[in-house]
Amino acid sequence: FARSETLKQNAPVHVHFQAEDSGASWCLGADDDTSTACDCKDNPGNCQVAGQGNRVVANGLPSTSRRPYGNVRMSNTFASGTTEFEPIRGLPKNAGSVTLVSPGGDQLQIVLSILGRLRVCGTLVGYESCT
Repeated sequence: FARSETLKQNAPVHVHFQAEDSGASWCLGADDDTSTACDCKDNPGNCQVAGQGNRVVANGLPSTSRRPYGNVRMSNTFASGTTEFEPIRGLPKNAGSVTLVSPGGDQLQIVLSILGRLRVCGTLVGYESCT
């Protein structure tokens, strides 16, 4: 979504990841307005793309939100928990990954390369190993 919006609008789009409680409570948000920071935890209303509503996926953050993903934990390797897609080619400014871990220990990892390629791997049946 962020990459296609960056190309469509010819403007950068940022994706922000936040986690607390060892990843048990987490959220992510997308934003194209650099004048207001997207904070999916404390100010999710600022997470908007093309002026369209709240672009947030949340699991227990803010603390008043539901937990639609149950006890799934999230962690990420993006510097400062953020990546930005640049508008010329839609490439990310930095590479990184997001890891989701089920209560049973199964993992699913979404890896974003510096060339913008997404790869999904993990320990779940049907996915290649991340090694």
